[in-house]
Amino acid sequence: MKDAEKRVAVRRWFWLGLPVAAGAVLAWCYRDWLAARFFLRHLESGKRLKRLRVPEVVRLLGIEPGSTVADIGAGSGLFTERFVDCVGPTGRVFAADANPTMIDHLRKRFPPDRAPTVTVVQTARSGATLPAKVDLAFVCLTLHHIPDPEEYVQTLAGDLKPGGRIAVIEFERHSPMHHKMIATQELDRWMEEAGLQVVSREDNLLEEAYIRIYGRV
Repeated sequence: MKDAEKRVAVRRWFWLGLPVAAGAVLAWCYRDWLAARFFLRHLESGKRLKRLRVPEVVRLLGIEPGSTVADIGAGSGLFTERFVDCVGPTGRVFAADANPTMIDHLRKRFPPDRAPTVTVVQTARSGATLPAKVDLAFVCLTLHHIPDPEEYVQTLAGDLKPGGRIAVIEFERHSPMHHKMIATQELDRWMEEAGLQVVSREDNLLEEAYIRIYGRV
């Protein structure tokens, strides 16, 4: 190939590749936004609602009126909305998430004038720092996303009121859809090291996920 032809070929591949490279850079820069848009469509899809069995899970938690509840990794606010009804006008709900787009969505879904008992909490990826002690910290399919979940369990245990509990829903096995998981034995050990023990367990309510509730006994 002559030099002139080589230069033409190089220019052609440059201009063909430029949009692809630009798209990749934009996707990287807006990865949190893109992930949030995808998950907002997925989090409250009919199929997911059926699999999560939200009413049954909420009943299992036994939330009392006037309680303070933290929804860690609140996402779209699916459980937050139910917790608002449970705690009533004298309770508080912290809707915590690390994704800025999710935070914007939560603030629009729970504005202060319509949801005065909800406080939206922007967190770090290492986990939520809560503005006050809670009666229940609810962590649904979120703990495995935290870089150091063992350390975070210690932090979360310190955010409990006397008699407070931590409820965890996690995947029980690997699958193509969720390759990360936390074994129950591992979670039990972390909680025990944080001074908590299992007070309730449910392995049959949800498909491919277990529920554990921990407290000081």
